[in-house]
Amino acid sequence: MDFGKFTFRQIDADTRIKSFDCGDADLNDFLISDAVNYYKSMMALTYLLEDNEADKTVAYYSLLNDKIVFDPDEKKLWNRLNRRVANSKRRKEYPAVKIGRLAISKDYAGKQIGRAILLQVKHIFATMRCSAVSSRLTHTQPPCHSMRNADLCSSPRKTNILLQERCISTL
Repeated sequence: MDFGKFTFRQIDADTRIKSFDCGDADLNDFLISDAVNYYKSMMALTYLLEDNEADKTVAYYSLLNDKIVFDPDEKKLWNRLNRRVANSKRRKEYPAVKIGRLAISKDYAGKQIGRAILLQVKHIFATMRCSAVSSRLTHTQPPCHSMRNADLCSSPRKTNILLQERCISTL
């Protein structure tokens, strides 16, 4: 896929949304009706990938602040994450960034665009050494079945664990 014809940008108050259909009415409706309002109320930032030649929105995703909270049922995982953190800096919760929505247009499904988006988000927060904005971790939510058209849904939990370990080790 030639990504050179695409433009990547953040939604702002004046953004005109280009044609988009991912096959999921809720995800389509969020982009068309709610994404700009979420931006205005500072609840989430939505990013668009647009095809300039076809004048269409290829994909979008929304990021929002979240936190990862200690779950007693996941004590083994939590211990693994905290192993690299000095005792004085350990917490029962850590700030996070949540991928609230991720959708790929039906016209572009199966072209590894979802994979590229997830790798981009992971790269952004990993290379910032997890100190930018107000977050240190990347946390994907909702589960994959809600991101129906994303190309990469094999193991968001595995991705979370790897990111968390890298980020916690930089605290």
